[in-house]
Amino acid sequence: MDTWHTVHKDLVWLPSKNKYDRAASATPEDRIASVKVCRPWGASWTQRSPSFNILHPYLQAEYDAARSEMEKEAKRAAKVDQKANILVGGLQQRDVALRAKLTDLAEQLESAKIELACYQALKERELRAAPERIEKALDLVQAQRQREADLQEKYKALLRHQSSSNGKS
Repeated sequence: MDTWHTVHKDLVWLPSKNKYDRAASATPEDRIASVKVCRPWGASWTQRSPSFNILHPYLQAEYDAARSEMEKEAKRAAKVDQKANILVGGLQQRDVALRAKLTDLAEQLESAKIELACYQALKERELRAAPERIEKALDLVQAQRQREADLQEKYKALLRHQSSSNGKS
């Protein structure tokens, strides 16, 4: 078998001479014509010329064996691919769900960071404003106490005035 391949790997079918000849002695046009006979341009490998079946019985058998092996491997690959899709399908769905959850959590985290920064700024302002507010509140309390004390004095004076007016009559 190896000897056959060694001898025939340099041979090319030359349609212009209607025989096999060494590839080194073939012109570029003969090589192109050889390829067109074995596989017409635009045709798939399954669309062989009729002369291919007649002129190359060994190659036809080799081709058929390779083709059947390829079909078996294709079926086996399709089954493996289907099993892999079943196994990976669940993981892909889980991936989509977890990515959505992760995106949502990232958005929540960003929102929480913004809220934290806002509340920290508010706390800072409140801490700076608190002593001033306390002082204003104490001033208001003191003013209210003074007003009440003044009003109490005024009330006492009115009561005295009324009692003195009642005693004269």
